[in-house]
Amino acid sequence: MDIARFKSGLLQSNMYVLSEDGEVIIIDPFVSEEIFGNMELVPSLVILTHEHFDHISGVNFIKEHYRIPVYASAACAENLKKPNRNLSRHFDAFCQMQSWISDYICSYSGDYSCSADITFSGGTEIEWRGHAIKLIEAPGHSAGSILIYVDEKFLFAGDSIFRDYPTGTRFTGGSTRDFEARTRPIIESFPRGTIVYPGHFDSFRIEERFLGKEQKNA
Repeated sequence: MDIARFKSGLLQSNMYVLSEDGEVIIIDPFVSEEIFGNMELVPSLVILTHEHFDHISGVNFIKEHYRIPVYASAACAENLKKPNRNLSRHFDAFCQMQSWISDYICSYSGDYSCSADITFSGGTEIEWRGHAIKLIEAPGHSAGSILIYVDEKFLFAGDSIFRDYPTGTRFTGGSTRDFEARTRPIIESFPRGTIVYPGHFDSFRIEERFLGKEQKNA
């Protein structure tokens, strides 16, 4: 399986394209005629790590072009429909809250909504082109956050874990209590050597993670 990463202009959020045998899975899509117009592979499905606008902005574009199903947690699916919950309505303010932004400007004005086709609570599993994909609810950064664990090797974590920053839980729908009680134990259960593909920044091995005491202040 090949894994390609593309950066969005919205907070440099990562979109991942997993390819195998001429088909692809798209994780956290954004709009790009250049990427998808030149892609010869056939999209199979979309998976959303969570409901924040910078990770869902391409859902309607993908659906219009490919008519493929979108997977999300039930909580994420509910918030996709609400611009005040997916943060598109207040995205400029959301950008200004990101302390790690220093060298570019991110802005969006308007309401955005989309929908998921297949939802789950707790967790679910997908078999795709010989690969085992586990979707695991992981609230904390947002109510609808999930972890995507592929072949017990690769973890697509959205904004639930970064190498050098604590997990942000102060945004709409976020909860430090949920992160500490439910999501941190899951993250810490993944074996050393697991490669983490986060929603921002570069990939890293899970043993490099930064999950310090300042998490409770995030």
